Amino acid sequence: MKLNKLVLLIYCLIFAGCKPTILFNAPQPAERRDLIRFPTRYLGEYLEIEDSSFFVVEKYLIREKYLSDISAPRSEIDTSKEFILKDYTVYLPESGQEVPVVIRNDSVFGTYINYDTVFYISDENILRRYKGYFFLNMRNEEKEWAVYRLKFRKDGSTSLCGISDEDEIERLKELTTVIEEKNDKDEVTKYIIKPEKEDFKQIIKEGHFRDCTEYRKLK
Repeated sequence: MKLNKLVLLIYCLIFAGCKPTILFNAPQPAERRDLIRFPTRYLGEYLEIEDSSFFVVEKYLIREKYLSDISAPRSEIDTSKEFILKDYTVYLPESGQEVPVVIRNDSVFGTYINYDTVFYISDENILRRYKGYFFLNMRNEEKEWAVYRLKFRKDGSTSLCGISDEDEIERLKELTTVIEEKNDKDEVTKYIIKPEKEDFKQIIKEGHFRDCTEYRKLK
């Protein structure tokens, strides 16, 4: 399955494998209450400005939305377990979708929608708010937290920002406690930030959440 930019970025930060991961030891900001849903006024579909992918904000989750094409000989569709062709509709048993298609020269063409859930409010995905920002906290298997700053603006534009640049680390070490984890080759694989309450305020103030993706609201 295709991984869009938002999904890939979150996957890299939580599960590593892309470059040294920058994580937090606890959900942020500290001592803020956990939210149980996104406010109604921010629900809707957002288009990424650079690559025309989408994310959808719902009451309790954020989903990545992308379009997939069906383009195959009818003989392949007829023998596929993923698709069922009936008249001019393809049924997808896994998702329950019904996709209108065109049959031309004994080939089948159509487009269907896929979704990937990237954030679902729960004990492992904590949503908090501070100074007009929402913070998405996502826990990995080691109980460390990838933290994103989400900003909804009045004009409908939105930014999703993380800390993923190693250039930030030296300054962060001056602000707060940062633990390095290394592999057997003495290469840093992970940075764990352990801020006090005031440290995190300074991290926000200095703009260390600067690896951003920009979106605009569609509906």
